[in-house]
Amino acid sequence: MSEILDDEQAYLKRWYKFAKIHKTIPPPKKDTHLESLCYRIKIRDVYNIPPKKDVQQSIRILLNLYNSNTKEFFGRTYESPFLELNYSQANQQLEHPEVFCYFHLRQIESIQIAAEIVLFEKKDQVIQNRLIIGWCLGEIGQEQKYTLKRGSSRFLISNQTNVETVGQTLWMDIVENKEFTQIRNLVPEGCLCGYGDEVLGVHGYQIIQQLSLMQEQIAYVTSIEILVPTSVDLLISEYLKKYKEIKYKDDGPNDVHFLAKRLVFTFHNGWNYTNTRGLNNFITLEESSFQKSIDNQKIDYKKLTFKGALDVNGIYQEPKLGVFIIQLEYDVEFMVTNLGKQRTTVLCGWLPLVPKSTFEEEFIVGPGRSLSNQVLVDLSDIKYPITISGKINFGSIQSQNLPGPIINQQVFQPMDAPSLVKLPEQGGQQLGMDDDQRKIKQLENTLKQLQQDRQVSATNLAMDFENKLKIDKQKEQEYQKMVETIKKQHEEEIQKILEQYEDLKKMMTDINQTQQQYLTKAQPTSASLLGQQQVLQDQKELEKWRIIESMTSVPRKTFYKTQQQDLMVEAQFGGQALSRGDIAFLSQNGVRELFIQHTDYVENDEIKQKSLQYELADHRQSITVFIQLLSFKPRITMKSKDLEPTVYHYSEESRIPSRLFMIVNFYDFPEYITEPLIYENGFDKSSYTRCLEQSIPFLLIREQFLKTGASYKEPVFKFEIEPSSIGYPKAYKYFCEYLFNKCITIEIWDFDSMMIFGTIRLPLRQLLRQGQDASVVMRKADIIDKEFKKIKGELQVLIKCVGKEDKVTETLDNNSQMKRKVISTKRVEPLHVLEDEEKEIIKQDPNERIKERIKRIRRQEVPNDANTNSTKTLMEITKRKDLSKNAFVHSVIQSHLSDEKVIHPFFGKVEIIELEFRNPYATGQNFVISIDDQEVKCSGIQEIHLIHQPVEWKYYVDLYNHSKPQEFNMIQANQNNFTMFLTAKEKVVLLFKYQTFREVNQEFTELQKTEELFTIKGKQFLTQYSYPRQVAVFINTIEGQCVGGMRIKIFPHNNTIDHVYRFYERDNRQVSIQFPALYGYTVPSPDKKPILFCNNDQLVVEWANEFEIRISLRMPEVNKQTVFYILAYQDTYYKELIANWQIKLTSLAGIGIEVPLGQVQNTKLTVHVEISRQVKFYSSHPICVWFPQPYDQLVNLIPGKINIANLCVRLFTEQIHKVMVTCVDEQSHELVRGWILNISPTVPPISQVFDIQAPRDQMKTYIVKYANKQNNEVLLIFKSSNTQILKLIETRYLFKAQQIQDVTLQIHRVGEMDKAEVKVFIGDEDRSRDTFDCLLFRITYI
Repeated sequence: MSEILDDEQAYLKRWYKFAKIHKTIPPPKKDTHLESLCYRIKIRDVYNIPPKKDVQQSIRILLNLYNSNTKEFFGRTYESPFLELNYSQANQQLEHPEVFCYFHLRQIESIQIAAEIVLFEKKDQVIQNRLIIGWCLGEIGQEQKYTLKRGSSRFLISNQTNVETVGQTLWMDIVENKEFTQIRNLVPEGCLCGYGDEVLGVHGYQIIQQLSLMQEQIAYVTSIEILVPTSVDLLISEYLKKYKEIKYKDDGPNDVHFLAKRLVFTFHNGWNYTNTRGLNNFITLEESSFQKSIDNQKIDYKKLTFKGALDVNGIYQEPKLGVFIIQLEYDVEFMVTNLGKQRTTVLCGWLPLVPKSTFEEEFIVGPGRSLSNQVLVDLSDIKYPITISGKINFGSIQSQNLPGPIINQQVFQPMDAPSLVKLPEQGGQQLGMDDDQRKIKQLENTLKQLQQDRQVSATNLAMDFENKLKIDKQKEQEYQKMVETIKKQHEEEIQKILEQYEDLKKMMTDINQTQQQYLTKAQPTSASLLGQQQVLQDQKELEKWRIIESMTSVPRKTFYKTQQQDLMVEAQFGGQALSRGDIAFLSQNGVRELFIQHTDYVENDEIKQKSLQYELADHRQSITVFIQLLSFKPRITMKSKDLEPTVYHYSEESRIPSRLFMIVNFYDFPEYITEPLIYENGFDKSSYTRCLEQSIPFLLIREQFLKTGASYKEPVFKFEIEPSSIGYPKAYKYFCEYLFNKCITIEIWDFDSMMIFGTIRLPLRQLLRQGQDASVVMRKADIIDKEFKKIKGELQVLIKCVGKEDKVTETLDNNSQMKRKVISTKRVEPLHVLEDEEKEIIKQDPNERIKERIKRIRRQEVPNDANTNSTKTLMEITKRKDLSKNAFVHSVIQSHLSDEKVIHPFFGKVEIIELEFRNPYATGQNFVISIDDQEVKCSGIQEIHLIHQPVEWKYYVDLYNHSKPQEFNMIQANQNNFTMFLTAKEKVVLLFKYQTFREVNQEFTELQKTEELFTIKGKQFLTQYSYPRQVAVFINTIEGQCVGGMRIKIFPHNNTIDHVYRFYERDNRQVSIQFPALYGYTVPSPDKKPILFCNNDQLVVEWANEFEIRISLRMPEVNKQTVFYILAYQDTYYKELIANWQIKLTSLAGIGIEVPLGQVQNTKLTVHVEISRQVKFYSSHPICVWFPQPYDQLVNLIPGKINIANLCVRLFTEQIHKVMVTCVDEQSHELVRGWILNISPTVPPISQVFDIQAPRDQMKTYIVKYANKQNNEVLLIFKSSNTQILKLIETRYLFKAQQIQDVTLQIHRVGEMDKAEVKVFIGDEDRSRDTFDCLLFRITYI
C-alpha cells in the first residue's frame, strides 16, 4: 500500500512541476462569443551573424505574444532548441533548421509576435558566453523579412525608446493553420508551443510538423460522496462577513443562504483543462446530515452526494502525466445594506487526483489559491478534513456506455468551449461523427444490450422463482406474473428502440430523395433556361453531402390534413364580426371615441362582393388607414396550480404575456413595431385573474398612458398613401389592388420575454369604400401560433379607411419628369405626439431618462462642422477621380438618347418596357442590340433582359396585345448582345423585361451611379440592395453607328409581404422546415401548384404536399438571423406573382436533454456578458421548463465572469418537446441570449399496474388506493399523462407516515378507441427524486 502511495506522490510531483513550467498569463481581453483562430509561426534564415574561430556558435529564438495597446506581454515564452550555426570555408553562413511554433487566439487586433535572438558561444561543449543579438516585432498574417533592433524586447514595456538596428535579419511567417485546430484544446489560449515541447494528448507526445491527436478516453465518475464538517458553513459565514465589511463597508447583520453546492471535475494535462467543458464540467450535489465516529466522538457532518454518473472526456493517460482536478464550490447569497441580496461563489477546496478506479482523498483547503488561481476560503481552523470518495470507469470515446443506467449530468456546454474538429480513426469508423450517426450507433448497441438483459433478467428471475417456490408454493402465480412483466417491459423497450432506429433510417432515405430533386433556381434570364433544374455536377460531392449533411436534418412532422386545412382557413380569412355583446362591452369602455367625428362610413361585418373598378373610379384618392387594437383574449385550458411561481397564468403550455407589443406588415411601409401595451382591466393581479376566469377580454391601452398620464390611451396608428407625394403613376391603382387581393398581418409579441405569441391575418377587401367617404371594419381574429398547430386566443381590431381628394390630381404619365420617390415618405406614426406634460414626467423619472439617453446615443450623428464637410468633400473628390473614363463616356452617350422610359417595379414583379424601332435605311440591315447596365459589370447581377425567345415573346405579345413582329425568331442571342435583321423601313416593337429580387435600400431616393456606389459601398451592398439607377439600350449597325435606343430610369418599389414566417432552430444544423402556404384572395387552383422561387440560392425550396412548402438549409452560427423571400408564381415566366413570403430564421444555442417522465431534471445555462446587466429568464413552455428561485426573479449578470442560471425540466407526455428559453435585459429590453432545448422523455420504471374496464358511452368514477412509503408526513402531487382520458378529481393529497388513502379518478373515452394506457406520476411538493412513483392504468372499454 505504501508503495502505491509513493508512486502517486511521485506522479503528482512530476505533474505539478510540469504544470508550473507551462503556466501562462491569460490574454488581456476575451470575447467568449468568438471561436479562437489557430496560427503557425515559422522563422527561418537568421543571417549576418559574424563567425568566430575555435568557437562553436548556436542560437536560441525566444518568442512572446505582445499587446501593443496595453504594452503588455502575455501567454508563455517559447524557447526554441539550440540551433547550431554552420559556416562554409568562405565564412558564409549556411542554413539552420527552421523554427515553428503554434498558438490560438480569439482576438488578434493589436497583437504582435516579439522575437528575440540569443547567441551562445561554446567551447568543448561548455557555454562560454551568452549574448542577445537583437529583437523584432512580427505582424500576424504576414510573411516578411525583419531587421533586428539592438537590445532586448523587454524595452517594449519600459519607458525607453530604442530604434537602433543591427545588421542581422530573419524571415518570420505568421499565418493561420487549420492543422493545429484539432489539438488547440490541449493548450491554453495565447500559449505558445512549438518544436520540442511535450504536450499530453498529441500523437507522439511532442509538437512536430505533422500534428494529430492520441486516442481519447472518457471517464464516468459514480458513487460520489463528500463529507464536510458542519463547522465549514460557519467559517464560510465568517469569511463572507469580513468580505462584506471590506468590499461594501457594511458591518450589518450577516444573513447568509447557501443556494447550491457543486462539484467541479475536470482533467488537466499539465498545460490546460482538456475536457470539453473545462471548469464548467460540474454537478449539483444533494445534501443530508450525517454523524461520523472519530476518536469515540460523534462528529456532525454534511454528506454531499450525487446519484448519477458524471462524465469527463478529453482524457489521455500515456505517458502518465495528466491528473483530474476536483473543486468544491458553494453558491451563496448574503444581504448588503442599501444594495439588497448579493450572490457570489466561494471555493472550499481543491485537489489533484491521479487517474484510478476508486478514490478516497482529502481536499486542499485555504488559505491559498487553486490551480486556476481562484482564492480559497480560509478553512485552516477546521479540526477534521473534507473528504471525497467515488469510483471511476474508463471507456472509449466511441461507446460512452456504463454498466447500468446513467443519469444525465446537469451541465451546459458554453460557447467558448473548445471542440475537436478531427479525431483519429479506429476500426475504420470516424470517431468525430455527427450526433445522429452516433445516435444510430448507440441505438444499435442499446438494442443488443437490451436483448442480452432480457435473457439474463428472465433467467435470473426464473431461478429465483424456483427457489422461492420450494419455500412457498402460494407465490407461484405472483412470480409468474413478474416474469411476464419483465419480458413485456423488455419487449416494449426493444420495440421502441427499433422504431427510433427505423425512423432515423427513414429520415435519411427521405432526405436523400429530397436532394435528388431540383435545387432552388437562380434568377430567371430567358425562356430557354426556364424549367431547367440545377443539380450538383460532381456526383461524389453530392453523395458526400447527402450522407454527412442530411444526418443532422430535423424535419418537422407534417400536420394532420384536416387540422391543417382548418387552421389555414383561420389564418387566411381569420376573423368574425364582433357580436353585439362585444360592441356593447367595447363601447361601454369608450374605445370608439376616436372615430366619433367620422359619421359617413360603411361598416362591413362580412366579406361582400366588392368592385375593384368602382373603387378605382373614386376621385378621393388620398387614403389614410387607421388601425386600433381593441382587446386581447387568450385561450385558457389550464392554470398553474402546481407550478412555481404561481403569479403567472398559462394558456396550455404557453405563458400569457402581461405586456404586449405588435409588429404590423402593411403594404409597402417598413415593418412597424408598436410601443408596449398593457391591460386596462387587468392591471392588478385580482382583476387580471378575474378576467381570465370569466373569459373577459383584456382592453389594450398604451403603457405610457399609465406611466406618464398622457392625454390619450388607445393604441392606434395610421398609414397615409398620397399619390402626389409618392410620385409614380398608378399609385392609387396599385394600393386598391393590394386592398382587393391581400391581407394584413399582425404579430403579437410578449414584451417581457421577447417571444412571439402568435399571428393574425385579416383580409383587406372589406376596406374598399365603394364611393363612400370612409369604411370601418371591426373584427375579432383567432391568434395562430407560429407553428400553425393551435389557436392561442383572439385579438379584436378596428380598421378604418378614410378617403379624401389628393393634393395633385393631374395624371402622371410614364414619361413625367416630376420628382419621384420609391415609396411614400409618410412614416408610420402614432396618432398623437408626445405632450409637454409627458416630457416633463420623463425628466422626473430616472428610468425614463436612462431610456431616453440610450435612444439619443443610438441615433446620434456626426456633427456637421466645417472640418467634417471639408473631409467629406475631399473624399468625394478622390472617389470621383477614381471613376473610369469608360463610365464617363457611357454617361455622355446615354444623355443623347432621346427616348426615355421610367419604371417603378415592385419586388419580384415583372415590368415590361417597349421600344419601337424602324429600320432607317432603304435596304435590309443587321442591327446589334446591346444593354449598357453597369450593375452587371460591378455586381454580376443582370435584371433587365431582352425577350427574344419565340415562345416567351409570343406569350407577352398576346398578354399585352402588342403589335406582332414578322417572325418571333428574328433575334439571335450572342455572348454580350443580340442581333436582328430588318428589311427596308421595317418596324418592330422590342420588349424588355425587368425583374428584381433585391430589397430596396431606403437611403437613396434619387438616381445613383453604380460605379460610385461600388466604390463607396462595395460589391456586397450591390448584390443585396436595389436602388434608383439608369440603364441604357443601344441599337447599332454592324459598323458600330448608333441608330436608336432608350434610357430606362428605374425607381424600385419596396416589398409587399403576404406573410412573415419566423422559425427558431439550433445553430450549425442542417434543418428541414415545413409550413403552410398562406395566400390572400388570389388562391391558386387545386390542380396546379404555383412555381416557387427563392432569392437565396443556398437552400432548397420545394412543395412538401398539396398545402405545405419545405425548405432545407444549414443554419448559421449562433445568434445569427437569415432573412430571405419565397415567391409563388402562376406561370413559368414568373409574371403572375400571387404570393410573397418572408422567412426569418434565427439560430440559437442548442441543448439536448433526456428527462425521465414525471421527474424533475435540473440543468444549467451559462451567460457571458460584456457589460453589467439586470436580466430575467423566460421559458416558452413554463409547464415543462421553468427557472427555480432565485432565478425566477431579476438576476444580475457580471461581465467577464461565467454567469450560471439553474433550469428545471419535467415532462408528463412521451412526446419530444422543443422549448425556447430567453434572457432579456430588464432595462433596455434587449434579447441578451436565447436557447433551444430539445427535450426527449424516457419512461421511468412502473411501480404498479391497474387493469380497468370502463364503459364506452359514459364517464365513470373509480377509486384506487395508494400508500405513503415514507416514515414522515408528506404532501404528494398526482399528475396524469393524458387528462382527456384519465382525470384526477384531486391532485394534492396530504399523507401521514405509512398512511393509505383513496385516490379518486374519472375515466373518459376519446374517439372510437377500444384500449388506452395512461400513466399517473406521483411526487412530493419539493419535486424530490427520492419520492417518486409511476402508476400505469391499462383501460379496456366495454
